[in-house]
Amino acid sequence: DALRILMSQAESCRRLDEDAPPGSETQRWEVVTPIEFPGMVARSVTPMDIRVDAAADRPTLSISSGASETQCSGGPGWAQALLSRIGEIATTVSSNTVDVQEDEGGGLTVV
Repeated sequence: DALRILMSQAESCRRLDEDAPPGSETQRWEVVTPIEFPGMVARSVTPMDIRVDAAADRPTLSISSGASETQCSGGPGWAQALLSRIGEIATTVSSNTVDVQEDEGGGLTVV
């Protein structure tokens, strides 16, 4: 469920390792997210390695990604160059905990 929720926030996503053996703990995905910028369309294209450990007492989802690529279409050249350059030099690191709990009605809630 956590992986489905994560991918629902993306503009698009596709699995890059569809030929991986069944039961593989690590999956490789490409995730595309929009970048809001006046007068143009920009997207961040990020490959991600996603590891699902369902055997733990509390299942875990680990995500690591390498370099993302900023793709721009339309808009002024200076804005395209700016967003592309930011994508080349910026580094983002984050750590998030997502907890899925069963509610009183038997449904799942993401906390």
